[in-house]
Amino acid sequence: MNPKVEYISRLLQKTSFKALENYCLTRLWHKLDNDEIKFVPQQYVNRHIEKYALTDVYLPQFKIHIEVNEPAHYDSPERIIADEIRKNEIEEKTGHCLFVIDCRNDLSKIHNDIDSIVNLIREETESQKQNGTFKPWQPEREQNPNYWKSKKKIHEVDEIIFKSIEDICHLFDADFSKTKRGFLRQGAIKHPKKKLYNLVAS
Repeated sequence: MNPKVEYISRLLQKTSFKALENYCLTRLWHKLDNDEIKFVPQQYVNRHIEKYALTDVYLPQFKIHIEVNEPAHYDSPERIIADEIRKNEIEEKTGHCLFVIDCRNDLSKIHNDIDSIVNLIREETESQKQNGTFKPWQPEREQNPNYWKSKKKIHEVDEIIFKSIEDICHLFDADFSKTKRGFLRQGAIKHPKKKLYNLVAS
């Protein structure tokens, strides 16, 4: 199966048990109609030492997070305040923008919110293409350890995502067999050359 088809179909399938989130993200993807744009579901964000957040979807090329807030997010003043604090912490910690789609609204307003995000992403895509900074989504490269080995360097902005700890081990020439314990697998092993570092699957 084509890597993009597999990735996007699985991403949307994972949200199928949340009807409103699935509707909004599916509409967003189809309205963008651009398979060079990368969607990352459930993006981990470290808020502070004791707390982290998982945003519904993250678009790394534009440093944009999107949250689809179902009506339960507005059940109480405390919940509303907690969500606002969470949003502020995510934006402050990452320097990214977080957009919230409020699903208490009627369909027309939800569509307008999605259209606003789509228009912003299209404008940013065009701007990046004009100044030569746009990096198209290429999962067949991004998920290939050999591609990154050939580059010799990895930068934080590369935002690499591998499918398995096997791929991580291959990238660093680590012995994958050391991650196995019977039927279980370790989540990390020592870096083969820099013993102070662990290779971690998360």
